[in-house]
Amino acid sequence: MASPSASCECTSHWTIPVRVIRSFEYRTLRTIVLRNVCPLWTTQQFISEVASAMAQSKVIPKVFLKHSFDCMKILHKPHSFKTNNPVINLDHDDWILVDNLTLQDAGMVDQTEMTYFNRADYGQYKLNPQHKIS
Repeated sequence: MASPSASCECTSHWTIPVRVIRSFEYRTLRTIVLRNVCPLWTTQQFISEVASAMAQSKVIPKVFLKHSFDCMKILHKPHSFKTNNPVINLDHDDWILVDNLTLQDAGMVDQTEMTYFNRADYGQYKLNPQHKIS
């Protein structure tokens, strides 16, 4: 779980669920929840906290920790429409977090659901969004 940064001067802290996607085709994913997320954190700080929470989580299998995760995207915002895709929102590529923005500036609010994945895998899945369920 995230802990408030000593340099963060937030008056409120968010709870952010993060869907960690190892494989789009096989729907291999797990969800972790980060609490005490400061809205003034940069996207790099947030990704660092997610990686740390993954390493400490008992929900995330060890095989996930060996996978390369390098991208974060908003899955959906609270009180808005959800995607029909069971893995990730294929629309709104503008919701992919960019470096050096605060979470607020990136469009996040409290309870925004996020996805954490490999950008190259996402590009391949977006070209052919098929699931390989055996």
